[in-house]
Amino acid sequence: LLIEHLSDDRIHYAEIRCSPVNYASEKLERAPLDVVADIRSAILEVQSELEQKDRIVPQIGLIIIVNRSRSGDLSRITEHIALATTLAGFKTGEVAPVVGIDLAGYENPDTRPAYFQEDFEPVHRKGLAVTVHAGENDDPESIWQAVYKLSARRIGHGLNLLDAPHLLRAVADRGIGIELCPFANCQIKGFSPMPELESRKYPLLPYLTKGIKATVNVDNIGISAASLSDNLLLLPKIAPGVSRLDVLFLLRNAIDICFLPVREKPILRERIEVELASLFSKRIS
Repeated sequence: LLIEHLSDDRIHYAEIRCSPVNYASEKLERAPLDVVADIRSAILEVQSELEQKDRIVPQIGLIIIVNRSRSGDLSRITEHIALATTLAGFKTGEVAPVVGIDLAGYENPDTRPAYFQEDFEPVHRKGLAVTVHAGENDDPESIWQAVYKLSARRIGHGLNLLDAPHLLRAVADRGIGIELCPFANCQIKGFSPMPELESRKYPLLPYLTKGIKATVNVDNIGISAASLSDNLLLLPKIAPGVSRLDVLFLLRNAIDICFLPVREKPILRERIEVELASLFSKRIS
């Protein structure tokens, strides 16, 4: 259902966050690798069906979620990381296209990225890309630690980066991506168009102006109930002045900061340029 939805939304490449360890079951005799194999099988099946129907076939990359915690059974964090680093040793077509790992879950000063620095060392050893939820519910220190302690290539949300000018410049200079999620940011953080909070300006346009590789994404589709198109269409309401050119910049940024190997990005870029040319041609005719 998800991949068919992506195809309907004309998405050529998507990175899907998942937690295979959470769906493993001794009772059902399903180990985490079995769950990943199930995911991969479902992806291949629907991709084949879409190709036969001459529809857009989204290319899929998986990102393994590590939910932060400083109490309870911390071995779960180790299990997620071990799964990701194990899968990183396989070629894309062998087990699953795992392209990165995500430190997620509710952030606060007790669960800042530095706390997990030692846990993430195997991730870096395997060369896996890292994205970190930071700057959504905590202050810019969380973003700083994500960048300098976990070597994050992308930041999930990063809504308060304007409060730390030196860090903002470093993020721009390093080409670190910022994953903005307009619908979720309105629902959870109360950005405009909520009238009682009009003083809070959405940081999208300032980020683009300052050279930040900002992108627009969906958060949890099951919660926000908003597609990527829905999120883009919301922009004029929460970021007045956004232009069609800005949307093309967002698209370019998405290709630049995706976790595909460098050699595959020009192929993806060409596919999207062909799609855009076709859409422009239809609009003119």
